[in-house]
Amino acid sequence: MENQQLRKLQLHQLEILKEIDRICTKHNINYYISWGSLLGAVRHKGFIPWDDDIDISLFWDDYLKFIHVCQNELSDKFFLQNVSTEKNYFRTWSKVRINDTTSMDKILSFMKGVHWGICIDVFPILPIPEKKTQQIYQRICIDLYKILCFEPLLVAMIKDNKKLKFYQRAILYIPYMGISIIPETIKNKFKKYLVDKFSNIKDTETSLCGEALSMNYDKSIIPASVYGTPVRLEFEGHLFNAPQQYVEFLTKFYGDYMKLPPESERQGHGDTIISFDYQAHKDELLNKSR
Repeated sequence: MENQQLRKLQLHQLEILKEIDRICTKHNINYYISWGSLLGAVRHKGFIPWDDDIDISLFWDDYLKFIHVCQNELSDKFFLQNVSTEKNYFRTWSKVRINDTTSMDKILSFMKGVHWGICIDVFPILPIPEKKTQQIYQRICIDLYKILCFEPLLVAMIKDNKKLKFYQRAILYIPYMGISIIPETIKNKFKKYLVDKFSNIKDTETSLCGEALSMNYDKSIIPASVYGTPVRLEFEGHLFNAPQQYVEFLTKFYGDYMKLPPESERQGHGDTIISFDYQAHKDELLNKSR
């Protein structure tokens, strides 16, 4: 991605973050800039120069509250995307996207009926039980939930991905048949059951948490106190919420985080189709919603 286009993309994403900050401040919802965005705030006071996305994280109750509040509060310029607001969405976290724009992974360009607007990721932070046996049970529930959420991607790969070879399509057809024969009502009830089981852990029962819906379960586990009460850090000339112990967070996940990586590793997240005035597959998405 050319530097000029990358910077324009970053500024569009910044507009989303400002909207999220407005909503969360108004409704007393705690959120945290996280991952590469937190690293950028601490090391660069803004985007990592080559970074092409923004990440925020919210504890589960605040995550649910944010989703609920966005129904009436989110500006018409944006779209809250998750498994509840879009039939073909297959991630286990939410995104906030800008309408009439495009930020689409080329490898997923066969996916139709999906909003591909410029976006930022909204990750839920789950309470993690301290007992290993309970962690195993929670991880099983999360893995089953992920499998069910991946169904739209599985269907699209079989039906619409023309680049798949015959044997690849045949391999994918086996899990597709297993999932497709289950009635939608039963799958939806089972999803709700799984969500209740992996999220229904009282804060008073554990001191651990993790973004286990969006990353490796074991690697995600971290003391909840690291997030703690949000502190305001500068990011692109604005102040946004960050984990209270952001040094500990960055050290755990990035090591010597103030050290720049080799130039060969200074790149974004992949080959992406970008447009600032066109929304890919918008017609198919509108047809799906009718």
